[in-house]
This record gives sequence, C-alpha cells and structure tokens, in this order.
Amino acid sequence: RYLEVATLEVENQAAEFLMLAYAEDAKLYVPVANLHLIARYTGSDDETAPLHRLSSETWQKAKRKAAEQVRDVAAELLDIYARRAAREGYAFADPKADYATFSAGFPFEETPDQQTTIDAVRADMLAPKPMDRLV
Repeated sequence: RYLEVATLEVENQAAEFLMLAYAEDAKLYVPVANLHLIARYTGSDDETAPLHRLSSETWQKAKRKAAEQVRDVAAELLDIYARRAAREGYAFADPKADYATFSAGFPFEETPDQQTTIDAVRADMLAPKPMDRLV
C-alpha cells in the first residue's frame, strides 16, 4: 500500500523514494527512478486491499494464480479467433455501378486515410470470410 514519498540519504545524497507498506508493518522504499516497476492495485479499495508479507508464499501464490488466469483468458481468446478464422463468411457481390452512384453523392472529398479504410472494408465485404474490423 502506498504511504508517501520519502526523502532518504543514500551515499551522502538526498533521494526520493516511494514508501510502500506491507503486512506486519514492513516497509519497502522504491526509488522514484524505478516508478515504472510499480503498478496500482485495482482489485479493491485502499482500505480493504490485502497486505502480504515481503517474500511471503501467499504473495507468490497470488501471482501464480493471476498468471494462470491470464493464460486461461489468452487460450480462450486464441480458441475464439481460431474458430472465427476457420469459419466461412458471406461474400457480397461487387455492386460497382450502385456503389459508384452512391459515392458520387457523397458531398465531401475523402481523406487518404478515409479512402484507405473504405477500400479495406469493401475488400473485406467481397471476401468469403467473416469481417473482423472496427471503424
């Protein structure tokens, strides 16, 4: 649990550290230069967040369980995407004349990015596979 930013003297120089609280009143000082190694705990609010002992087996078990859950979710996502890729989709007929008429009625000129996206969506719609695109 985050307590405060503390200034400590290290090798005769003042340095700033994050002071983190652990169980049994243990404290860990993390140099501000290493903030990228710290992440906010979002499992519960600050008052009810569980505190573990430094180097405790409970913390190691919690990390292993979280890693297993991440692997399970990743495996499920891979399965979903693999099944989706294996499915056959519906290929629309190319509406060249109708599309040209529709496009001519558009009152603005497309930006290069818009045109690239339009072309990609049209190509997806003409392909016999499920479209997987968010515009």
